[in-house]
Amino acid sequence: MLKGYKYRLHPTAEQADFLVRTIGCARFIYNKLLEDRIALHEEAKAGTGPKRKLPTPASYKPLFPFLAEADSLALANAKLHLDTAFAKFFAGTAGFPVFKSRRKARASYTTNNQHGTIRIEGDRVR
Repeated sequence: MLKGYKYRLHPTAEQADFLVRTIGCARFIYNKLLEDRIALHEEAKAGTGPKRKLPTPASYKPLFPFLAEADSLALANAKLHLDTAFAKFFAGTAGFPVFKSRRKARASYTTNNQHGTIRIEGDRVR
């Protein structure tokens, strides 16, 4: 049986700022990747130019230095979420992926636990 846990966090001001910046960067990467996929699709449909590979979140870091401050796994997961959205679209089970809005979207991001980077110590989440 799989279990899920929900925790209410009370971050410090510095931690809250980091979370807000990471959420914004994940949304920015999702929107940027979606914009580039639409552009690549238009180029392929028009038959202009050589075929290009899909960009990765790491390819945007030199162009946008603020992305280096965010959790890299959150950015990678934003790309995976976009890939899943396109897979569902092409399977016919969902509509075309839409851009994420700062005001309408739920403020969240997904990260991964690698080698105990996220753990419970006593009554705290570290």
